[in-house]
Amino acid sequence: MKRLLTATAALLLTGGLLTATAAELPTPVKTKLEAAQTDLAKAKAGTHNYARLSALCAALAAYPETFDEFVKIATDAYNKAGGDPAKLPFIISLAALWDTNEKYLSDGYEYAKKNGIDLPHYALYAAKLGMSEEEEFEGLKKIFFKANDCDSWIFKQKMQRFATLLSAKPEAEAKALLKQINRIITPKLSTDKERWEPVVAMIRTMIETY
Repeated sequence: MKRLLTATAALLLTGGLLTATAAELPTPVKTKLEAAQTDLAKAKAGTHNYARLSALCAALAAYPETFDEFVKIATDAYNKAGGDPAKLPFIISLAALWDTNEKYLSDGYEYAKKNGIDLPHYALYAAKLGMSEEEEFEGLKKIFFKANDCDSWIFKQKMQRFATLLSAKPEAEAKALLKQINRIITPKLSTDKERWEPVVAMIRTMIETY
């Protein structure tokens, strides 16, 4: 009976600590964690998605002080879930970029470069990361060339900055780049005019300035 009460008390204490830790998470991180936990509950064990979400949930729930601890927690959970080690650096780099409220942003960027992970979206934080203008330009250019629907907000937020960086290029090169982006994005008007029309208008205005 005593052993049962002791175990119950330990369980309640552990649960209380976990709850307190979760309550202390920054709201953006808590939101990301809850979404990942929901997805993990639906994921099939033994799949890449299951391993990825296991790593993300473990690392976000812990939200440790250092990036090294974050990596270790994610790695342990990922390996336990049977994930492919070659794919882990991308998962960790992506999490540091989008899911941790910028806590590990700088370390995540260095980790990504060290592991050969190309995540151009780090360029959105160029000033914080001490990127050169050329590195920032190349990152934004890659984002614009991919033109993913989920990135349409970046065009609106960063086009002026891109124009500033572009002004350092030879006129012919700058105009050719803008025309190429215009050719990539214009077809999107037929499927999502509301999303892309303002972006196309900005690009065509920039082209006219040349």
